[in-house]
Amino acid sequence: MDVNLVSPEGVRFKGQAKSLSLPAWDGQLGVLPGHAPMIGLLGSGEVRIDVKEGPVESFFLAGGVFMIAGVGVTLLTENCGKEPSIPKTSRIPKCWLTIRHRYQTLRSTTSSTDRSNGWSSQAGLSNPR
Repeated sequence: MDVNLVSPEGVRFKGQAKSLSLPAWDGQLGVLPGHAPMIGLLGSGEVRIDVKEGPVESFFLAGGVFMIAGVGVTLLTENCGKEPSIPKTSRIPKCWLTIRHRYQTLRSTTSSTDRSNGWSSQAGLSNPR
């Protein structure tokens, strides 16, 4: 099967593979020739390409999308390298960081009554009861 791995820096791998293991956002996914067509989100982790003629190629990805179609697999990733690394820029929107902070604050309260009151007061909402 044809495998194409593309990052903002350019094409990182293009060639034939016997199999492929990629980090989907919800877990590792194995792909063999003839796999059902699929589109999904890439997570962070290692992609292993069992090259048809040669050693296994290994790359570390962080985010992106993949498409399995016909006899080929295409991976479009935001960050790709031969060694694991943390992206220099965070792509987590500020609103998600705020929600995560409020959730952590809410979880640190002691009772369920405090939790429900704490969430609404932190969100700037009044309790309708």
